[in-house]
Amino acid sequence: MIRVECYGQSRPQDGRSTNEDAFLIAHAPVPLAAVCDGAGAAAQAAKRSLRVFEQMTRSAAANDFLRPEAWNRWLRQLDLGLLGGIESTFVGVAVVG
Repeated sequence: MIRVECYGQSRPQDGRSTNEDAFLIAHAPVPLAAVCDGAGAAAQAAKRSLRVFEQMTRSAAANDFLRPEAWNRWLRQLDLGLLGGIESTFVGVAVVG
């Protein structure tokens, strides 16, 4: 058994009053971490993206995290949710097995 500890911290850059970064650390159905950076003064884009991602993956089976097509589906849904409006980057990792 491997014990994984994951920590995150985010703050506004010097000279800015808002922070467009957000991160997610979850333990179910598998340990996962994701980070988003809202683009174009979209302070809420990153947080919104991670909320949607967490909702989509909460009911996933552990094996889904090993399937590229599952990640593609989740990211397409995130992309469609932001279409025509705010933008955000997304990086995610899951620990399976």
